[in-house]
Amino acid sequence: MKGIFRLLTIPAIMLGIVASASAQNYTQVNLVSNVPGVAPTIDPLLGNPWGLARGPEKTWWMSDLNFNAATVYNDSGVKLPISLSILPPPPAGSQPVFDGPAGIFFNEHHSKFLVASDIPAEFLFTSIGGKIAGWSPELQTSQGTAGSTQAVILVNNTDGSAYTGLTEAFINETPFLYVANFTKGRIDVYDQGFHLVTPDTLNKLQNSSSPSSEINQKAFSDDQLPAGFAPFNVQAVGNQLVVTYALLAAGSQLETDGPGNGYVDIYSSTGRLVRRLEHGDWLNAPWGVALAPGNFGRFSNHLLIAQFAGAGSTQSSGNIAAFDPQSGNFEGFLPDSAGNPISVSGIFAIRFNEAAHNSDSFGQHCSARLYFTSGPDGGANGLFGYLTPTSAASETQSCN
Repeated sequence: MKGIFRLLTIPAIMLGIVASASAQNYTQVNLVSNVPGVAPTIDPLLGNPWGLARGPEKTWWMSDLNFNAATVYNDSGVKLPISLSILPPPPAGSQPVFDGPAGIFFNEHHSKFLVASDIPAEFLFTSIGGKIAGWSPELQTSQGTAGSTQAVILVNNTDGSAYTGLTEAFINETPFLYVANFTKGRIDVYDQGFHLVTPDTLNKLQNSSSPSSEINQKAFSDDQLPAGFAPFNVQAVGNQLVVTYALLAAGSQLETDGPGNGYVDIYSSTGRLVRRLEHGDWLNAPWGVALAPGNFGRFSNHLLIAQFAGAGSTQSSGNIAAFDPQSGNFEGFLPDSAGNPISVSGIFAIRFNEAAHNSDSFGQHCSARLYFTSGPDGGANGLFGYLTPTSAASETQSCN
């Protein structure tokens, strides 16, 4: 019996070594594109998608900036018959304004962030024109029936604000919305009635929940951040907020791309600086944020930051940098099968699916999928797909 056991365990060990080695690399799987030949599904309405949210029944909702819309797909990239208009059309004869949806958030609260009387938003969106919009399937059409496909404007700034990112976190168990205001260089915070929380109010909330040695910190500020860098995105990880910074081009709504043109800070929900991620050429207009689970190969349990970099060709453009979430140290880029950094041109959002925390029905451990949105070719086109450890790319048993 011992001989048989040894004969069985040697191949098993070898298989384990092979699986471990292949899990050091990652495979990119394209699902949907508006460009023929790029992905199995062609959707002409997938145009420069930014934000990505996990909706009900394992659906993926994304904000398509180029078409002022939200499109919806399942885990396999099959488009669902849902399409929303986020911003209302401009008045006839008005001057065209550069605007479109960027951030997106799925609202799981049944009595907060209302879009109409007694109707909570199911999804909230921000726009690069400084707006917050909300939608619910219970909203009525112009004919007075439920099922409107037009979102409702809830916040309409006219001061040149650019709302490029959106998330939610809690202060004393109360939910707040956090918005990256890129052109104004700040994080805007809203209560559940869509009232802007003043810096004084936020500081009072911070003082009531922070150690006495930290009560004088200005909310969402970093005295080591060089001039010109502004919040490009904000994403909750647990109840802490990861803020990515990009270099704002003077007199513009656009970022300046290039290696090193980015910073990432982690804050408490009251805006207290908790940690800085290591800065270097690996940061280039970073936007997407995700915390990897324990079944994501080499970079399991790492904080992942995607480099938008203007969908250009500068160093680290389209790469996904991995950081130790405790020390903040840079650990490397997600590599492809050849060991080179994966580059997804124009990458924006990155999010894991539920399989990140589950096993399949056969009790086998499933590898997580990191879904992404991107606007390649300078934002002219769109792509939706996922990355997975190479050892999992050929798995026949679905882990969704």
